This record gives sequence, C-alpha cells and structure tokens, in this order.
Amino acid sequence: MEKFKAFCKRKNIEVSAKRYGIDALGAMAQGLFCSLLIGTIIKTLARVFYFLGQPASLIFIAMAMFFFMLLCMRFNPWIGIVPALAYGFSTYFFIIIGAGHITKMLALAFAPMLFGGVYYAFRRNMWIGAALTGVFATIEIGVNHPQITYYFLFILIAFWVNELVLSIRKRILPHFAKATGLLALAAVLAVGSNAGMLYYIDSHMFAFEAKVLDCRREKSGWVVTLDRTAFFPEGGGQLADTGYIGSVRVTDVQERGGEILHYTDAPLEPGLAVSCRLDAEQRLRRMQNHSGEHIVSGLIHGKYGYDNVGFHMGAECMTIDFSGELDWEQLMDIEQRANETVRADIPVHVWFPDAEELAQLEYRSKLELTENVRIVEIGDIDRCACCAPHVSRTGEVGVIKILDCQRHRGGVRVSVVCGMDAVEDYRAVQTGVTAVSRALSAKRGEVAAAVCRILDENTRLKERAAALSAELVRVKAESAAGTDGNICVFDGILDEVAQRELTNLLMEKCGGISAVFSGSDKDGWRYIIGSKTVDLRRETKRINAAINGRGGGTERMIQGRALAERGYITSEILSLKFDC
Repeated sequence: MEKFKAFCKRKNIEVSAKRYGIDALGAMAQGLFCSLLIGTIIKTLARVFYFLGQPASLIFIAMAMFFFMLLCMRFNPWIGIVPALAYGFSTYFFIIIGAGHITKMLALAFAPMLFGGVYYAFRRNMWIGAALTGVFATIEIGVNHPQITYYFLFILIAFWVNELVLSIRKRILPHFAKATGLLALAAVLAVGSNAGMLYYIDSHMFAFEAKVLDCRREKSGWVVTLDRTAFFPEGGGQLADTGYIGSVRVTDVQERGGEILHYTDAPLEPGLAVSCRLDAEQRLRRMQNHSGEHIVSGLIHGKYGYDNVGFHMGAECMTIDFSGELDWEQLMDIEQRANETVRADIPVHVWFPDAEELAQLEYRSKLELTENVRIVEIGDIDRCACCAPHVSRTGEVGVIKILDCQRHRGGVRVSVVCGMDAVEDYRAVQTGVTAVSRALSAKRGEVAAAVCRILDENTRLKERAAALSAELVRVKAESAAGTDGNICVFDGILDEVAQRELTNLLMEKCGGISAVFSGSDKDGWRYIIGSKTVDLRRETKRINAAINGRGGGTERMIQGRALAERGYITSEILSLKFDC
C-alpha cells in the first residue's frame, strides 16, 4: 500500500472526495450550464442560416464544423478552408440529401466538431475541450441518427487508445486520466440533456422534474415547452396525455416541428423549475388498450394476412378496421389467443433500428421512411412501427375483450376494450344483466331466453291491439252521421295509424272536413284533418287559428297539434265554412 501511495504521489494522482466529488460535481454543473447556453446559441444561429434553404444550409454546417475542427487541431485558418470546402461538397452528402436522409447528413455535419472537442481536451486545454465535447455530443445525439453516432464512436475510441499510448510514452498519465474523466462527464451530460422525450425512455414515468423553456399565448390558450417531458403528444392513434405542470393544468399535448407543445390553462414563467405529473390512470389505460390493439392486429395479420387500415381510440372503446372480413366465431378465436398472449406475460421490446436494419426488417404497416422509425415487438405475435407508449409486458394489459364487429368498406370494423376499460365494461354489462334478471324473475344465465319470451308475447299483444284498434275505427266510422258540413271526432287512445284511417273513412261521409283528435285537454290534442272538397293547404292558417294549433300538410290532408279545450275545438270546427 505504501508503494502504491508513493507511486500516486510521484505521478500527481490524488484520490480524494474533494477532487472526484465536490470538484467533479462543480465541473458537471458548469458543463451543463455551458451546454445549455451554447446549445441555445447554436440553435438560434441555425434558424438564422436556414434562409439558405436545403441543401445549402446543410452543406454550410458541414463545412463550418470541419473548419472549426481544424482550428482546434491548430491548422492554419487559410489552409483549413480548402479541406473544409472539400468535406462540405462531398459527393456522398448530395446523394444522401437527395435521398431524404437529412438526419444522417446532420449527424455527419456535426461529427467533426465532436472529434475537435476530444482532440482539444487531450492536446490543449482539457476544460475547454470537455465543454466543446459536451456541446457537440449533445447536438450529435439530438440529431437522433444512432447508426452514424455509433460508427463515429469507433473513431473516438481509436483516438483515445492513441492518446493512452502517447501518455504512457511521455509519462503524462495523470493529465490523460483527468481529461478522460472530464470527457466522460461531458458524455453523461450530453446523454442526459437529450432525454427530452421521457415517454420513450420509461413509459411508466408518471411524474418528473423539468424546466420551463418558453411560454407563449395562442388562440387556444397558453403553450408551454419544457427541457424534458413525459407527456405524450397525440399521435399513432393515441390521444395526448393530460396532467399538471406545477399547479397548471395540461389540457392537450401536440408535436410541431420536432417540439413538444403543452397546452395549459394558465401561463408559466420561463426558467422556472417545475414538478410535473401525468394523469397516470389515463395513461395506463391507453397503454393497455394500445398494446392490446397490437396483439389483436398482430394475431389477425399472422393468421389471415389482413392489414390494420384504421385505428381509433375512443372514450368507450377502440375500433380497429381490417382489410378483410371476419365472422364472430373467428374473432372469438382471436380473442382467446390474445388473452393467452396476455397470460404469457411476454416482454414488449421497443427500439429504433438503423436504416440498414430497417430495410431488412419485416414488420406490419411498413413505412416508406428509412430513419427514426420506432419498432414495437411483442414476441412472435406482432412487430409494428408505432410512436406511442406501450406496456412493458403483455401481462400489464390484463384482459382483452372484443365487443362487436360490423362490415366496413370491404373489410370489418372491430370494437375492442382492454385492461381496466374491459373490467368497467364487464361491470356495466353485469349490472344491466342483474337488473333485467330481477325484473323478469329469471336467473342471470336465463335472461336471454326470458327476454325472447317477453318479446314474443309483446308481438302477440301488438297484433291483438292492432286488431282491436281497427275494429274501434270501423265502429266509430259507422256510428258517425253523414253531413254536408264538417265532422269532428275525439278519442284519447287512437295511435297515429288508426287516427289517419278514421279520418279517411269519415271523409266519405261529409261535404266539408273530417277532423279526428287524439289526446287530452291536459296534454293537448294531436289532430289529423282531411277533406275531398276543401283545399286544406290554403285553409291551414285559418283552421290553426280557430283551434290554437300548429301544423300543415297537403291539399287533402293536414296534421298537427291543438292546445284549445275539447269543447272549444268542437264548436270551432263545426262552425267553419269553406268555399268549395
């Protein structure tokens, strides 16, 4: 131990809580501040130079980053212009820009300055170099092209090994160790600062800390942006999360231009550190339903080859549209297999494949995109592109229940509920069944048969009532005396069909109008008035004025409601005279 301490002293290696605790944490704080500050400046400058448009702005960034890297390596600025131009006008850049691989282009454009920062840390000033590395590592990771970043790491590792060998030869290991430590801290900061979309990191993160970056007023209310967020913006068929930022209610979340916008009912001060919380139960329910949808869609696609051509998550259930027809028996088989998948508690694997892997990957709803495609895989059941949060394991879905299906645009629309929504649906159905069971004095398992018996009895009663009504109409028509004037008849039980039939029969027995009223003085009277001689469309206003009514119709028949009393209506109808 004494020999080891003597060796450390000779090499100026100090192992202490102050150096690797307090000093290191202080350096991290400074580095984070610098990263945020410089990152903001760079983003602002990017907006300024964007007027160049594409591909000019992208090529300009590539040239600028390569030029600054050469400055970090102590190249003559005038000489450095030439290789910077050569790098920016690389033929490969024009190829990938033309193919639409913008993220790949940006990753290659900013990569030189990442190397420049590492070089500066080892060869010149470790503090400035670590700060530069933190800034450009943040930007490089934020571009979100894992493939290029991964490949570039091999260059950095090779350079690090070279510096290790040189430090051993020159006996400057302490300087190398310090620089390596600072660069490691810079890397941690870079990764942490890119944890903006926390719902991709942990779908079960329902509370988090963040800083308000901006707050502005729009027509729909206040719009807040945070430095990191677990609020999922509406997308992929799933609705946006709601919750709170501090004490302010979040009513909606949308993504616009790569920025997550939180719509709130009150403003928040930029720079404010806030505690945020989601409506956790709502998020969990939506994840249960969405993961359940993937299971059902994957099983149907695997067995029948049908594609999911439409998906909507509503308040009561979700609907899935498939490209082919399925009967109820087939769907019940799918439901059985879906719940077996739930019970198997299979891990749900989520990842972003690189362009090469994506091109070879078979998955449902294959997109034309080649970058930033998020894949959700559930064992051998389903593999699909999706941007929404999901459960970690299928067991979290709980239960999957298919409610209904109907033909839709040459295929079938299936209604499904999962998890707690399925439990609540079951509870509501059971409550209804229990109520009907008690009303019919039937066991719950015999409710359907009891209802069928009631329906059959009701049909027979309707047929009997119709026959009696027809007989009543016939008797009333026969008992009415013929007249050259008007006929007015009242009945409190006639339905509209019988009322119309009686009006038609009485038209044959009068020279004026036949008026049949059904109802009561309390509730008002529904009338149907017909005539073979009077133009009722022309006389409608006069008739309604006489009986305090409202209605209309054709030349031969009108109908409506009257609010006058029976005696008054009778005297007014019988006293009306018409020019035939």
